[in-house]
Amino acid sequence: IISQPMSIRPIKSNADMRAYQQERELAFKWRTAISHCKNKLEIKTSSDFKFTEDERMAFEKCLVQDYLLKHGLNYFGERDFLYIDLVGQEDLQGMNR
Repeated sequence: IISQPMSIRPIKSNADMRAYQQERELAFKWRTAISHCKNKLEIKTSSDFKFTEDERMAFEKCLVQDYLLKHGLNYFGERDFLYIDLVGQEDLQGMNR
């Protein structure tokens, strides 16, 4: 069974609303962290396909040092695998203009 993200499922209860709010807060944390690391490393792209190995490692190091070590290893939620699309909060705001 594959569960749908809260943004697709209808909100039918207070528990659904809390889950939706948690999902939105987590997305905001991710987008803020991505924007921070992109700015810190002066990355202009929204895709990591053209990253060199060094750029990829620098981005991961930024996330680990500036977020996971400072805020705890579950800062982005309890996950074994993290997928990052490089669309930061600033990128999203630019798309909405």
